[in-house]
Amino acid sequence: MMMKFKYYKWNRGYKELATESITLSKLDDFNKTRYSRRKNQEGMLELASSEAHDKKQTYFATFFDNEKPFCFMECNAGFFYIGFLDEFNRVYLSYSFDEFEPNKLFMKQASFAQFDGNNEDAIKRTNYNFEPNGELKIISYFENEQEILTAQEPIDVSDLWENYPEFGNYDDLIKLERLPKDLHF
Repeated sequence: MMMKFKYYKWNRGYKELATESITLSKLDDFNKTRYSRRKNQEGMLELASSEAHDKKQTYFATFFDNEKPFCFMECNAGFFYIGFLDEFNRVYLSYSFDEFEPNKLFMKQASFAQFDGNNEDAIKRTNYNFEPNGELKIISYFENEQEILTAQEPIDVSDLWENYPEFGNYDDLIKLERLPKDLHF
């Protein structure tokens, strides 16, 4: 797939790409670094992100499909959050990965939001919570109600494992088709 991306933070509140200086400042805050204070900041964002990746610290990336934001990634201490954006730049699907084994990530949650038109608030949210042993719990939120379903049998979670990505190589984390084949939204 090899999508274009930038090591910029996605601002969820404003639904837009944060500036380079804001992203550097956020990295400094989270990682206790001082990249944003350097006079020559050319190339600093990629350098700061690369060093954060190597140390399993916080960094960000936003991915584009034909210049339009497709998804964003937030990483911290072996945790990766991927938020997929709809035409209104709302997060309609997200994946959360944790490092359950050295250099192996497991997708522990997929969340799906349904919206009514261009309304900002989701009318329904469904969280699929996975465990490496195949346990599955589905939690749906609709208006003021919550429904919890638990799989009676373990499911095949082999497609939910990924190798810890090399810096700059995130295609396996941002693929849309990754849920077990017998699950559908």
